Order: sequence, then structure tokens, then C-alpha cells
Amino acid sequence: MTVDSTAGILGKVSEISFTAFNVFDTVQNSGETCLISDECWRKMTKLGYNGYSLTHEVFYLQIGKQFGCKKEMERKLKEYNQESVENLEDIFCTVILSEANKYSQDHFPHYKHDLFMEQAALCGMLGYRQFFNTPWLLAILSWQDPRYGCYRAASDEILLKEDGHRIKREERRLKNQCLSHRTTVAVAALGQYVRYILETWADNQKINH
Repeated sequence: MTVDSTAGILGKVSEISFTAFNVFDTVQNSGETCLISDECWRKMTKLGYNGYSLTHEVFYLQIGKQFGCKKEMERKLKEYNQESVENLEDIFCTVILSEANKYSQDHFPHYKHDLFMEQAALCGMLGYRQFFNTPWLLAILSWQDPRYGCYRAASDEILLKEDGHRIKREERRLKNQCLSHRTTVAVAALGQYVRYILETWADNQKINH
């Protein structure tokens, strides 16, 4: 089965919980679920970012929806004359898709593997089917270490780091030189591919019957 990159947005599936990530201020011993400071909201919904700063904006919005901050987020949207969370996600993932396409055209530079998979995972969770296609899936699978099953840094990435070029803000190395964050985003991205394939198969079954 090949993965189609037909334009459009997948229907929303069951929500994925992010409540373990406490990135919103909580009010102890009060009826409020969360508070969002003006500074935080401005930074995390600002247009014009790229790379990890941009994917972290998408992640922030996803966490907020799961954390029970919907009412507070809606209040901030009105305060800053923003249309909706979904509109912000559309804008962010459109830019992210453009970046991902560029990495693909550049034959996936090693130091972009981590970011590329994070992009596919986060916008994939929102149901954007443009992030799913066979060449990208095969590329992600090809980066997996065949012996240990994890994702490791390539030799040229290590050289770049020795030359002082900062690749990733923080990356924990596990046993056998496996990279914690890279393996995590790979699993997340592949999980979205599995979901997409199953949903596409189910849709085709309905049409055929």
C-alpha cells in the first residue's frame, strides 16, 4: 500500500492526551484549571517563527486543548483579535509543511531528521494528510538503526557539533548512542502514519461496500 498525499484535512480522531506536560500555569487550591499569561500567549502564538520554535507553538496549542484550558484560550483569542485555535494551527502547519517539503527537496540533511519527524508527528496529530506520503515514510524508516531499533546521530552531525554548530537544544544520548528525543519523535511520526493508513483503508472499505 502506498501513502497518498492528497490535499485536505483528515477528520479528527480520538484526542491524544498531553496532560503530563505541565506548560500552563496552574492555580493551586482554586477552581481555575489554568492561567495563561499575556507574555506566554504572545510568544506561543506569534507569527513568523520557523524550525523548532514553530513546532513548539503547535505543541503548545495541542497541550492547551488537552489540559482543560479551552475557555482561557478562547478568552485570549478574543483579547488578541485572533480567529481561532484551529486557524492558528492551519497557519503554523502550512508554514511547517513548506519547511518539510524543502528538507525533502534537499534530500533530508541529517541534522534536519529530528525536526522533520517532529513536524510530521505534531501536524499529523492534527490530521493534516499532506504530511503523509510514501517517500517520506520510507525515509523515516531508513533512518532507524537496524540493530537497536532506535534513532541515532549520523557521523556528519557529530562533526557539525564539534565545529560548534548547534543542532538541537537538548538531546539525551541513551545506551548504544540512541538519541532520546529523536527516537521519541520518530515513534510519534510513525504512529500518525499508522493512523492515516488505517483511516484511509477504512474509508476505502466503506466506498467499496
